[in-house]
Amino acid sequence: MIRRHGGVSSTRKTGYWALWLIIAAVLGAWVYMANSATHQLSGVTISFHQPSLSTINFTWPSRGAAAIGSLDDGMIAQYGTKKPLPTASMAKTITVLVVLDKYPLKPHENGPTLTMNATDVDLYNKTLLIGGSNLPVFAGQRLTLRTVINGIMLESANNLADSLAIWAFGSIDNYRKAAVGWLASHGLSETIIGPDASGLNPATTSSTSDLVKIAQLVVKNEALSQIVAQSKAAFTASKTITNTNILLGNGFRGIKTGHTSEAGYCLMFAFDYVEGSQTKTVIGVVLGQTSSTSRFETAKALAQSASGNLDYTTIAEKGSVVAYYDVPWSNKVNIVAAKDIKILRWKDKTMQPKLHIDQIVAPKKAGDKVGTLSIDNQSIDIVLASDISAPHFVWRLGHPFATAQ
Repeated sequence: MIRRHGGVSSTRKTGYWALWLIIAAVLGAWVYMANSATHQLSGVTISFHQPSLSTINFTWPSRGAAAIGSLDDGMIAQYGTKKPLPTASMAKTITVLVVLDKYPLKPHENGPTLTMNATDVDLYNKTLLIGGSNLPVFAGQRLTLRTVINGIMLESANNLADSLAIWAFGSIDNYRKAAVGWLASHGLSETIIGPDASGLNPATTSSTSDLVKIAQLVVKNEALSQIVAQSKAAFTASKTITNTNILLGNGFRGIKTGHTSEAGYCLMFAFDYVEGSQTKTVIGVVLGQTSSTSRFETAKALAQSASGNLDYTTIAEKGSVVAYYDVPWSNKVNIVAAKDIKILRWKDKTMQPKLHIDQIVAPKKAGDKVGTLSIDNQSIDIVLASDISAPHFVWRLGHPFATAQ
């Protein structure tokens, strides 16, 4: 007779224990992941309120050609022909910029020394003979680069423009080759360099569009911008030179006068318009005016009309909502501007702020920085309007595979 023993076999008991251990391990891992996991939050941008736009109008001259713009926006509007015209002495801005590209000058730095020779004396005599703007030099005279540029940009000395070009490049022809390359590298396709470096020859021509771009380059060059804003400067120990631009001051800071019979009376100018904490550097050119007085009056009226076309606009006030975090285990949490951000803009220009929102992991406190709001050259912090708590345990149990940190 065969006996059967009651109960479960030892093999089946071992299987049950293994199953329960697996279940316990899975549950333990689930709880562990729920406790250790976090959840990354990405911001949601909302639409910015756009200030109202309006048409802009400028006070243009009754003749000639003109253009207006600003340092950060480039050209805004033109008047008269858009074709290249003789530049007169405004060409000297190109000469100096091309030389400074090869021999950079820091603000308040004098730079290398130029020693005048027989060629420089001959250039002076020729300029004197035809009645061109000039400054006297003699063989052996030592002038710093800054002094020479002062003479070119303030008193518009034709002879020094040619002397500088020859000193830097060996000859006028070599200068012209360098200038042509420089123009191409800056996208100035509507400018032609004539047979001299002074602009006295009418073969040097440029459009008002290119001249505004050249004016931008002058203002962006710290040393040159400093030079053209001077009303006076020492040329030698016994001679002080005076800027030919009588508009200097009251916001005007350069840039270059010009006059020939072919070009008429011309002016390239920069004007700082200040509103609140903002400054807009207005840049303009006027060509083909009938007298020295009319070019200055025209430029002044044009700059003043530009001021009337600018608007000091609040992009976001302190505490205004610019974005939010959609918190799955809680309520939506707003992101706000930490302080006001304003901009001085042309009245017809749409604002396009840039918002950078950090990806965050809770918990976070109200007032914590979570990104930046930027427009033009300004940037402010954006912060949380209220706390974001850590995910609660029940939510974590339901989302155990949230991003672990």
